[in-house]
Formats: sequence, C-alpha cells, structure tokens
Amino acid sequence: MIKATVGKGCLNVEVKNPYTLTANKSSTCIGSYVTYTINGLQGGEKIVWKAVQHAKLYSGQGTGTAVFQATEQGYLNVNVTIQYEQASIPLNSNEVWSGKPTINTSLETSHVMTERTPVIIDASNEFFHYKGGISYAIESEDAEYVTVTETDKKFKVETTIPGTQRGEIKLRLKVSNDCGEVSNLHTIAYDTLPGLEPAKAIDLFSAKEHEFSCVRTYDMVKYVGNLQTFQMFFSFTLERKATIKYIRPFCTEEKYLGFRIFDRKDEDLEIPLYTHEASDTYMTIDNMPSGEYMMALDVVRNHSDKLEILFSGFIGGSSPTHPYVIKPNENGFNFSDCRSTETYDANFYYKNEQGESVGSVAGTHNTYYILTLEKPMKLIIHTADSKVSTEFHIMQGEPYDWKVLYHETGGNYRMEEIQADPEVSEELKSMLLNSLSAGQTYVKRLFPAGEYRFVLNGIKKSNGGLYNGSLNFNVIGLPITGKSFDTAFDLGTFKEHEFHFSQIFSDVQAHKELGIQKLYYQFHMEKNVNFMLNAKSKSSFLPIVLYNSNKEPMSTSETEEGICINDMLGGRFYFTIDIASVAEDELEIVGKGMFRGRDPYFSYNLGTHDKDFTISDTINTAVGAFYETFIYTDESGNLVYPNEPEARHVYYKITLQKEMQLIIHTTYSEIPLTELHIMIGEPIGWNVLYYKDYGCEGIENDPDIPEEIKQNITFGQICVKINLPAGEYKLVVNGTKRTNAGSRNGVLVTNIIGKVI
Repeated sequence: MIKATVGKGCLNVEVKNPYTLTANKSSTCIGSYVTYTINGLQGGEKIVWKAVQHAKLYSGQGTGTAVFQATEQGYLNVNVTIQYEQASIPLNSNEVWSGKPTINTSLETSHVMTERTPVIIDASNEFFHYKGGISYAIESEDAEYVTVTETDKKFKVETTIPGTQRGEIKLRLKVSNDCGEVSNLHTIAYDTLPGLEPAKAIDLFSAKEHEFSCVRTYDMVKYVGNLQTFQMFFSFTLERKATIKYIRPFCTEEKYLGFRIFDRKDEDLEIPLYTHEASDTYMTIDNMPSGEYMMALDVVRNHSDKLEILFSGFIGGSSPTHPYVIKPNENGFNFSDCRSTETYDANFYYKNEQGESVGSVAGTHNTYYILTLEKPMKLIIHTADSKVSTEFHIMQGEPYDWKVLYHETGGNYRMEEIQADPEVSEELKSMLLNSLSAGQTYVKRLFPAGEYRFVLNGIKKSNGGLYNGSLNFNVIGLPITGKSFDTAFDLGTFKEHEFHFSQIFSDVQAHKELGIQKLYYQFHMEKNVNFMLNAKSKSSFLPIVLYNSNKEPMSTSETEEGICINDMLGGRFYFTIDIASVAEDELEIVGKGMFRGRDPYFSYNLGTHDKDFTISDTINTAVGAFYETFIYTDESGNLVYPNEPEARHVYYKITLQKEMQLIIHTTYSEIPLTELHIMIGEPIGWNVLYYKDYGCEGIENDPDIPEEIKQNITFGQICVKINLPAGEYKLVVNGTKRTNAGSRNGVLVTNIIGKVI
C-alpha cells in the first residue's frame, strides 16, 4: 500500500507489489550457503537484509542479491526491506530447510501382533524433509522368520516365528537427505499362540443341551514352524452331564494322537481324569460329569502341516433314546434340572394296553430322564418353580415299546399333607410352599429296584397357558425308613405341654410287596403328658405297640380307643404299626399329648428324687380354655377359695425320697407378680403346708441362693428356701394382681433346685 497526499486531503492508492524474493535452493545443510535474489528491482531502491532465525547474513547487504549461511537445523527465516520513493516494502522467506530429515514423534511405534496376524505400519506421515524413499532394516534375532513388504509407504510385517515363542520384532525405518540420515525404531510384540500353554488354552465349546460337535483345523507351519513334537491345550465346558461320542485328534489319517483330560481347577495338571493313548483311534466317555475341563494334546506331526480335532457328543434329555441319566445314591440324593423346552421336539409316544399308539399332545415338547435303582427307594418328584403347568409319565421298558407305569398331571397334590409329612425336610416344605403352583406336579412314591424312564412336558391348564417354557424337574431320593428301630420314622421332638400330630402314610401295599409287615416310628417328648395314640385305615383300626427308649414294650392296642397313658413321663419312645392285614394303600396315624397341670387331680409330675436336682418348667397360663379353680380345706375343715379366682393356677406334684432343701423361684416369668402354695394331702381335702405371696425379700444375703437368681429375679417374683422331709408334695403356682395395671395370667416359669440335706 503506497500512501500519497493530494491537495488538502489524504488519498490511499493501492499499488501492486512489484518485488518477489527467491532462493537458489529449497534445502541446505548447516554451515552451507543460500543465495536470495530480489526480483523486479526498478533501480534506485534502498535495500536492507536481515537474518531472523537459523541463519546469518554472509554478504550482499544493500544489494539485490544476498548470501546467507545456515546456522541451525530448521527453516531459514530471512527478511528484506525495500524502500522506494516514499514506500517501504518488506519481503520474507522461510521455505528453505536446513539440516537432516525429521521424525513425526506423535506416531505410535509400539505394536502388538495378535496370533501372528500381519501388522501394517503406515509411514506415509512419519518422516519429513527427506529425499528418495523409506528403507528398512530388521534388527531382531529371528530376522530370517520375518518378511516385510512395502506398498505406498505402508509396511506389512509378517512372521513365521514358531508359535511356541514370545518376543519382539524390531523394524527400523530410515530416510536421508544431503545432510544425513535419520531412523525410527518400531517394536512389534508377539506372544505364544493360543493353545501352546495351559494359560492360553483354546476354548472349543460350551455345551448345555442337545447334541454338540466341534471341528477345528490348525496350520502347523504357522503354529510351530518345523517343530515336530509339542503339546497343545484346549478347554471345554459341560453345563450338564454329557456323553462324549468321540474325541479324535490327528495330524494324518494314519497317525492318531494321545491326550489327557484334567479338571480345569487342577492348575498344575497333575491328575488326569481321562487318558487316551495314541494307539487308539478315538475316545468315548459315557456320562461325563458337568464341569470345566482342560485337554492336553501330545502332538506328533510326522512333518504334516495340518492338525485336526474332531469332537462330538450329546447331553441327554432331548430324545427317548438319549435320556438324561440321573445318578442315584442309596443313602439319598437330590437331583434338579431345568430345561427350556422351546428347543425340544414333540416325539413322545407309546402303546396303550389295546396296542394303540398314543402320542404327545400337539404342541408339547418333551424332556427325557432315566433312573436305575439298585435298591427300593422313596422318591419325591416335583416341578416347583417351573414357568408352565406340567405333567410327567413314568415309563418302563425301551422306547417305543415302553409301558406307562404312572402318570401324573399338575395340581393333584394337597399342600397341607406335604407340610405335615415328617419325611419332607423343612427347607423343602418352605420352598414348595412358595414355589409349587397349582398347575405343577408333586408326587411321593415308593419305587422298587428297577429302571425307570421319566417323560416330562408342559401342559395348558387354561387358554392363556403355555405348552413350552422353563421346566424344572426335581427328584429327591429318600432311603426307605420305618422298617426297623434303627430306621424308624422320626416324628420329631415335642417341647410343649400339649401337642398333636397326624400323618397320612401312603404306599402301604408297595411296602408289603417289599416284605415290610411293620412300620416303625419314634418321637421325643420333653414334658410329662397324658398321651393318646391311634392308627387306622379306612376299614379298621390297626395293632399298635408302644416302646420305651430301651425298645421295651409299654402298651399295646388293637381297638378304636388306641393307646392311652396317663402321666407319661417325657423321653424318647418308639411304636410299631402292623400293616400285614391292611387292604388299602393308605393309613392315618394320630397322636396327642395333653397337659396335666391344669387340674389338681392330674397334677404335672415333676418326678421322684433322691439326689440333687434342678427343674425348670414354663407354661403360658393365658393359653388354654380350661384351668380348674384352686380350692383347699383349712384347719377347721372349711373350704377356702383363694383371693385370686381369675388367676389360672398350675398344679405340680413332686416326690422326695430323702429330706431336702428346696429353692423354689419364678425368675424369668413374664407375669409381674407370682405366688406359691405348698400342699400336702389330696385335693380338695389337702392342707396348706406353706404359702408365699409375691416377693423375694432377704435373698441377697443368703449364701444358698445362687448368684444367677439374685441378678435376674425381679420384684414381685417369688424365691423361697424351705427344708422338707421325704414325702409327696403338691405345688400350686399362679400369677397375682395388686394394681389395675397388673396381669394374673401369662408366661409363668417355675424353677426348683433340690439339694439332699
């Protein structure tokens, strides 16, 4: 822009710059010279040269041509100012490179070769200021196994380094110009190929159901080069027990390979589960358990370039001829299996008694199981937590000539019977209560020794139901109990003063077919009760024998009244039921214990004692409809009704065979206030030997009173120390009330410590 003054004003006139600045070369070396020339000089111009960066003026100041010397690596930055008439025109040049080529340091030079897949290094933007092409050099020890191919400045790196090795390939790329050469080193890390060490075992498959197969082929040259013997490692997973039809690895059709199969948890591969010798064509494994496995293969190539592995098997359950095998245990077992039947086939059919072919309901898909019992066993079969309604057939014989032994459809069970069944565990009862829906199946039956096939499928119980879906099949094997004292059915422990049990026993005829003529039961009572026991079928009452803990007979009955024993002391008891004459398949057992302490005529018996003893008894007097009123006779022979008619009294009897000191207390009772009468004689003519109203004054200084009582007894509860001669005594204990906020009835704990004097 040239600025001029015209008259009184200022006029800006734009004039095209007539000058250009050129250099005699585009690159140079440090210390060399570059000549710059101003083109378009008119004559008479004043010229000033200046070196800005990486250069210094050597000659030509004030002239149209100047020589600069390169002093550093980089672009030479040269300025020149041209003054002509009243204009000052600057020119600049920074296009001449000084020095060696440069490297693009922002590019990644560390690479990873995955499973010997070629690595491509793009060097098109890696170097600047060089002449000619990019050369390379392989600096690795295994250079003979490395091949590099360059196309449009892209370098493809391949290797035949055996797959048993790990390391780095070092590739150096080089460029140069007149000033020198630079290079950039690339490292390519490679690891052992999959399958050549246990930690990198090749995963072949994971099988869950149906048939499965696997065919793998490996290039041995790529894997191991010229190595002729080595090991390869493979893993596979069986989500269910499976039958392996064959495992066949080979390098040539004539040369089979040996291998060992380990549990994958055996990290050191010390104990093989299965071993296959190279002399055998293939290996077959029946009923291989579910799990994760490792196969160590001993490869002998014989110069073959190819390794092949053939693997085939099936998980039973998808067809009648390939049922899933349930493995029993004569001491009991628990089998559970869940299948999604959408992927199964509807291929179940059999012949009925008329020889007619009967098949699956259209749309239902079936699963198949087989169970072989060496001994008779009770089975609980259920489909709880299935997502569809269910049915199953229990078959005997070979498909498809088999016969239906038993058929059960969903919903034919009574939950109250399941909950009352002592042979069903509490855990299973809880699960069934929450997970066994109305359309699902529950059966408990006795099965003789033999082979059984189960065919399970979903059914529609409503228009909105489904034929197929998630199906849970559960079989619980229970050893046969109840055939001797040692295997007696355990009805449990009854801890309360009153109890009741009722049990339906099925499969009577099946037990008789096994030669069982008597059923054995056992139970334990912690309290003394009036006891009643009876057993009956639909047509008759059955013979019962009750035994004590020593298995000695105590009582028998064959009548409707059953066994009735008053004041039966707590302990373990057994009883047998004779089923020889039972014609039906079901019988009912009923037992009942009744508390004696509510009636003075049937006092709760605390036993007979001639040694030191401790007794504690707990009863909730707020529970129960009947408690006899406490009445006694005074010294004048008059009947006395205590001041607590609303209190429910508990009546105890105790017999001392020696003179004893008794400490009687009601510590831990929930009733705030308690009282005690010690009576002699028989009701109602008995007399009060001792009476204690609520309170426990003075015990803190009594050395005979245990510290536990002193620390835990509360105001209102009694603590009595009394010496009594040998004899029979009645203890009457009750709650009492002294304020409107009190309570006469509730949890009453009576404790007695007896010491021989």
